[in-house]
Amino acid sequence: MLSSAGGSPPVRGGVRSVTASVALARARAEYARLQEEESAHAASSPFAARADSPSAGERARARRRPSGGLSDAAVEKVRRARALSSQLRTTEHDSDSAPSADVALTLDQRVARSERGSSPARAGARARAGAAADARARAAEQGAHVLAAPALPSLLHSAPPTAMAWQQMLNGRQRSSSVLAEDADTAARGEASRAASTRPSLWEVLSYRLDLFLSREQSKYVMLVAMIGVGLALGTLLLLPLVISGEAGSPPIPLPTALPAALWLAWTFMADTGAHADELHDASAWARLVGALVSALGILLGATVVALIVEAVHEKVASLSAGSLRVPESGHVCIFGWSARAVPLIIELCEANASAGGGVIVVVAESRTKRQMEEEAAFAQRRGDDGLRGTRVLFRHGSPHLLPTLHAVRAHAAKAIVVLSDPTIGANAADAHTLRTVLALRTLADPPRGHVVAEVNMIDTEPALQLIGGNLVEPVVVDVLVGRLLVVCAQNPGLSACYEALLGFSGDELYFKAWPQLDGKTFGHALRAFPDAVPVGVKRAAPPPAVADQRGSDEQHADAAGQRSNTDARARAAAALAEPSQLVLNPPDDYVLQPGDELLVIAEDDNSYELPSGALAEALPAHVPQPRKAAPQQPQQLLIVGWRRDLPAMLQNLAEIVAAGSVAHVFGEVPYDVREQACTDLDAPPLVDGQQQLGRLTVAHHVGSCMHRRHLLRLPVESMDTILILADEGATSGEALQSDSRCLATLLLCWDVATQARADGPVARAAHLAQLRTGARHRRSASNLAEVAALGARFAPKASQAEQQILCEVLDFRTRDILGQDASIVSRFDFLLSNAILSKVLAMVAEERAIKHVLLQMLQPGGSEMLVRPFVEFEAELRPLSASLSFWDLSAFMRGRGDILVGIKRSREPPVLNPKDKRAPLHLMQSDSVVVFSPAHDE
Repeated sequence: MLSSAGGSPPVRGGVRSVTASVALARARAEYARLQEEESAHAASSPFAARADSPSAGERARARRRPSGGLSDAAVEKVRRARALSSQLRTTEHDSDSAPSADVALTLDQRVARSERGSSPARAGARARAGAAADARARAAEQGAHVLAAPALPSLLHSAPPTAMAWQQMLNGRQRSSSVLAEDADTAARGEASRAASTRPSLWEVLSYRLDLFLSREQSKYVMLVAMIGVGLALGTLLLLPLVISGEAGSPPIPLPTALPAALWLAWTFMADTGAHADELHDASAWARLVGALVSALGILLGATVVALIVEAVHEKVASLSAGSLRVPESGHVCIFGWSARAVPLIIELCEANASAGGGVIVVVAESRTKRQMEEEAAFAQRRGDDGLRGTRVLFRHGSPHLLPTLHAVRAHAAKAIVVLSDPTIGANAADAHTLRTVLALRTLADPPRGHVVAEVNMIDTEPALQLIGGNLVEPVVVDVLVGRLLVVCAQNPGLSACYEALLGFSGDELYFKAWPQLDGKTFGHALRAFPDAVPVGVKRAAPPPAVADQRGSDEQHADAAGQRSNTDARARAAAALAEPSQLVLNPPDDYVLQPGDELLVIAEDDNSYELPSGALAEALPAHVPQPRKAAPQQPQQLLIVGWRRDLPAMLQNLAEIVAAGSVAHVFGEVPYDVREQACTDLDAPPLVDGQQQLGRLTVAHHVGSCMHRRHLLRLPVESMDTILILADEGATSGEALQSDSRCLATLLLCWDVATQARADGPVARAAHLAQLRTGARHRRSASNLAEVAALGARFAPKASQAEQQILCEVLDFRTRDILGQDASIVSRFDFLLSNAILSKVLAMVAEERAIKHVLLQMLQPGGSEMLVRPFVEFEAELRPLSASLSFWDLSAFMRGRGDILVGIKRSREPPVLNPKDKRAPLHLMQSDSVVVFSPAHDE
């Protein structure tokens, strides 16, 4: 490598000279050898031995052989040797006259010397000059190799080029060497100019230092004080001579006393820019000029101070708007994340805090700014001034995964923390974010005082969440909760409205409370003990010893057997969540309440019911308990429009509660391969030619668009007992309204297709299906239509729409507000607000974590469940008491059948749970229904 600091070996000229000298020596030796061969051949020529002169032909051939009798090959070698000798002489002369690398190094040394001035960047310039010299040296070496590329053996043993070709080649190489030298000099000059241009100036250095200073947090305040100090000092120095000489409107003052006077006068002139006109009106022109300068300095300083103050205020307001301030609260509720369930959750928590006079809710989200959350949660203006019910809602922007954010909202001091799932990143990624948030909460220096309600999408995430959070976390699995809720509500008309009324804090809800006065009493006495509440279950203080021993034995056997399949894991998780030994819904009347047992009741609020004195003396009416004779189930035909990732699990739950021979049609745009993969992931039976067999239920899968009437005409919509329309899974708050619009359009289209099919009659309908099978383009479509006709042949069309149960899932609560204005639609169809119900569950679990176990036990197949029973089933038995039938009377009658009466649902009206006056006559009609808690039963 070359360096500009010292000498360097010759590169261009030296390499070329050595190469040319070696090649010239070899060429001369070869030329001498060829000359000797030519002389020897001439001595043995036949012309030398003959005495007579050659003939004319021989003389002509000799003239064509200029070497005197040499062969053609020898002649060619001679020509090539002579041409090569001429070329090498020219090359040697050119190499001796070419500039060497020393000349280039001299240029680099001059550049380095020019950089050795007073510039602080001379070391960098020297390094750049050295790099340029290295680059030129490498270029020179490449040029030397290019010039010496034709080796001597290849020239001697290949076809010789012509003289013109040799001249062109040599001229090109000479031009190449001169171009390389010029490029090296140009590069040296450019490098020197770039080194000079990149050297920072004094102004750039000062600007850089000022930028570093302003990047500090307290820089503006320091600059403000510094500018005021500098301005006062400069004004004092300008006015000090005037004060000493007495030209400032006062007698001459000595220096020690004049300094404070000049400082005060400078402050007066700078603070009040017109004060110099009054103070110096009789002074000299010089004094007036100095006063004007100090006043101008005050104007400049005042403008700068105002600008700094405005910027500081703007930054403070922006910081407040961004929601980055700390929250000095305790006993509040934290909500981490934002989704379509955030606003309903806030509303429910405000309702829960209303009885206590209000509370504090802190919402932290990373995907939304503070202003965006405030705009989306502008429900207070819609509901009026009392929309928050005295609760203060604070919004903060930040990541709940980070400890500084958790410290800023004082998560450790919250009474409950709700972690919402993010629907915009997928189910698995959202569960991973939830796990990280819980892990961050576990790593807090101060452990959280309250419990964490974590919303998860996949049931497989629940064991990992329990492993990380332990007793701190209470997971709520969306797939399990919403999926089971859709299944049970699709089987019981009107049940979705009952769940909506039971969950949440806007009406009557579930509460746990221990009553020592009832210790030792039976549950039958407790049923009539509360005039303002309805007991529905008991939470035991501790499991019985036999049950606990049996549970431990089962766990040991399960561990020994090594059951690790997904199905067993889900079964164990569901059993652990339900806690059957701790929670008993609809216990028998002879169950004796033990000390520490808590009674589960349906009441308006936790302080709205009391145990009146003398209530225990009142016993139940003398009704003989009659075993309930459940009507035998009939096979059903169901239509499920749409798709969910947990639909295979929903179908398995449905297969446990329907009668044998039932058929479910799954219709949607999701292709078959996606459905098969979902069945594989959830350990469900595979699809065989588009069908599944799930015990008592046969599932037929169809692919098509629910918005196309022709696709729906392929299905016997008019013969369906139940039609379930699913919303778009994972829809965000902005996509919820679009999903609801699609669901409503599908509902109306199904209704129209069924109405038209009933009007046309079965004959026309059969002919239309046959026409569709004939016109099917694909063989699979034709066979699918044939299978549909075969499966639907066992089910007769419904006589009217009243015989069909149509349940539509709705995501946005504003859609329900619009539908609630049309009584005909609400009375004809059922709507399930999945997001609103899930928000209510999260709010209730945040207030009382045992509510989750109650709800899961109500939704578990074979467990105690809430049902809506038509009153016409009991009208004949209750006809003698129909005029004066009260809630207490009907409760005693239903208790004799094993049910607990909790409310009344009249036709075209929302259900009423826990009526206020339980002694007033009900005056029920045949179209009315009763809401009961049914006991657990074995399938």
